[in-house]
Amino acid sequence: MYVCICNAITDQEIEQAIADGHLTASAVYSACGVAPQCGTCSEEITEMIEGKIAAHFETVSGNQFAVA
Repeated sequence: MYVCICNAITDQEIEQAIADGHLTASAVYSACGVAPQCGTCSEEITEMIEGKIAAHFETVSGNQFAVA
């Protein structure tokens, strides 16, 4: 699915940029080789980043406090 219509960036491209360590909307744009145009997708990209970070910490804390 296209998240950024102006630059034709898909959710998969954004997810890959996030997985590669680009953790701000501007870093994701750079990783995709584009610059923001209208900026409408910036909020969606930020939400995707926050979701990945939250999921990571849930996984880490779930494993960190597991009782054997």
